[in-house]
Amino acid sequence: MITKKKTVLIVEDHPVTLIGMKDLINLTSTFQVISTAGDGEEGWSAYLKMLPDVVILDIDIPRLDGIELASRILNKHPHANIIILTNAISTTALYRAKFLKIRGILLKNSAVTDIEYCIKSVTRGGTFFSQKLLLGQLDNRTQRTVDSSALTEVGRLTKAEKIVLRLVAENKTTKTIANDLSKSPETIKNHRKNICKKLKLTGNYSLLGFAMRYKYFLLEEHS
Repeated sequence: MITKKKTVLIVEDHPVTLIGMKDLINLTSTFQVISTAGDGEEGWSAYLKMLPDVVILDIDIPRLDGIELASRILNKHPHANIIILTNAISTTALYRAKFLKIRGILLKNSAVTDIEYCIKSVTRGGTFFSQKLLLGQLDNRTQRTVDSSALTEVGRLTKAEKIVLRLVAENKTTKTIANDLSKSPETIKNHRKNICKKLKLTGNYSLLGFAMRYKYFLLEEHS
């Protein structure tokens, strides 16, 4: 039985990047680019016409930037799957993306290795933020406390907290983790809060940043 591929719209004003992204996505077995656009207004028209499963937006596109276009799309379809594509992202843009609940931010220099996993994560209700982006957003206190001794602190977590931390490393949201463990979202939030307290993690995305930094250790330990 042939599975229908999920559709993708790419909005990117650099032709080389656009062609490269399109080729990468079309090589996958589960996604297909059905439309492209070179600026925000053109992207908005393409979205309304095609209603793709996934929209990939360069943050710096002309006429209507990526965040503004994402906002317009989400106002019309709150559950749209949107991925921001960027070379770098400012703190202000990151907060705007977080406010809009955009679940995917992909750095262009990691697109070759991460694009398929990023799209899969977002379309399954999860999140994906490039690891370099996450580590760059950790505040100073977090960076001081994340060192070799951090893994010792992980060993002191409760069994339930270790399970939650491992699932965070798999890019799963609080809601998804709650469903996987048959627990309430509030219970998972409390676990996350306790993990951050024990590991001395502070700042936005600090837990996810920690989990991604030690992802292979956490997953290998479980296997």
